[in-house]
Amino acid sequence: MENNMQENNIPGLPYKPTYRISEIARYYSRTTRTVYEWIKLGYLETIKTPCGGRMITRESLENAGIKKKGEV
Repeated sequence: MENNMQENNIPGLPYKPTYRISEIARYYSRTTRTVYEWIKLGYLETIKTPCGGRMITRESLENAGIKKKGEV
């Protein structure tokens, strides 16, 4: 039997396949400029939306291992 529930490996962030850049900035208590820099440096992967925007993939967040401000 296949389990349709997705595991949430990022506490406090609701499970979704993609996130807006502003959502990630707010979650990590960083600026959107910082998130764009993470994308530019290759820490996070994005997909292009039909209207030309960018969404960050859940998989790239899980693989990046980025910590929230104040976490060790």
